[in-house]
Amino acid sequence: MYNKPLQVLHIQTFTTDYDYKRRERRVAFRQGENREVSATIYIQPPEINTTSNINFIIADNEGNTVKQDLLENITFEKNQRSITLDFNISGYSKGIYHIKVSIGNGAFSTAVIIIGQPESFKAILSENNAALCAKIAQSLCSYYEPCSDTIYQFGENQPPVKKEQNIRKHIGIPHNIPIYIFADATITHSAKKGIAICQDGIHIHNGVFLNWYQFIMTDIHILGPLNIGNKDVYIYGAEDITFADLLGYIQREIINSINLQNNVRSVDRTT
Repeated sequence: MYNKPLQVLHIQTFTTDYDYKRRERRVAFRQGENREVSATIYIQPPEINTTSNINFIIADNEGNTVKQDLLENITFEKNQRSITLDFNISGYSKGIYHIKVSIGNGAFSTAVIIIGQPESFKAILSENNAALCAKIAQSLCSYYEPCSDTIYQFGENQPPVKKEQNIRKHIGIPHNIPIYIFADATITHSAKKGIAICQDGIHIHNGVFLNWYQFIMTDIHILGPLNIGNKDVYIYGAEDITFADLLGYIQREIINSINLQNNVRSVDRTT
């Protein structure tokens, strides 16, 4: 049977508590955190069991290698979709770092993480990238496939007018701000509590708002309810995990695209 070369599709980063009960989707970390970060590498599933090497590199924003591993003879089982590699960030200085992973002779896939909220990245987000952040969020929200009626997607399939009125009134979203998707956090589906992904950022009931920079810097996890920026959001209908994944994907795509958009120095010379 012909088996296609293994391809890295994308990389996501997580942390867990020491008891492994709280799994956070994170792209930003406090400087000096003594934490293990898990880089989950999603791959094109192999058609047969396959053995290959993994090249794992972390470089700073100047292209200097801070970690480099060659993991040899790693077995990927048939239909395996991901593999996770851990690394510790306790000694990392403030800055932007690039995680680069390739399998065998395949191309490198890159994911960006931030340590210590560097001012350079805040400037990147605050200048001309609001439209790019909104475009990424809108695109990913349009591909989301709800599995219950607690999720309202905007665009071609608008929710009932009364629902949108409740969302804007009770969540606090101005009428001139487009809404891309809303997750209802009420048992009665009144849309008076919940979380909305909008053109300007993330709106949550009780007046909580995260602009794109604040959203990038927060963590997202499930331990009971969905929690984003220390705000619990109860999403009914088994949507909490998939909606948390959507938020995590938006974070990841924004942070990767912002760096590419601004021509951050390539780290290809580290390989």
